[in-house]
Amino acid sequence: MSQEELAVLAGFHRSYVSHIERAVQNMSLENVEKLMVALGMLSKDSTLSALDRFATNLRRVRLESGLSQEKLAELAGVHRTYVSQAERRVVSISLDSIEKLAASLGVTEEELVGMSTPE
Repeated sequence: MSQEELAVLAGFHRSYVSHIERAVQNMSLENVEKLMVALGMLSKDSTLSALDRFATNLRRVRLESGLSQEKLAELAGVHRTYVSQAERRVVSISLDSIEKLAASLGVTEEELVGMSTPE
């Protein structure tokens, strides 16, 4: 599939797809989900969005780890309010932030996003 075709299916500009492929553009979780749907890797009919699954899993794993939002934020190098906003689904989370939070919690990014089951 060409960049142009993928861009049309996902609702993006072709240059955005090009930037993603060259790793010069950080993506939001919502845009990852759009690309996955466009590529046929995820059904449009999912009952929960990736952001909903992420927020639920982030809170669950954080609590299971015995960490406060403040401590997790410190470990991940983000602001405490960002963790709170992510758990409440009021902020668009980037892949970079997901990676930092997952590493700080000792889980995979896939587990936080709900794309795999916990080990």
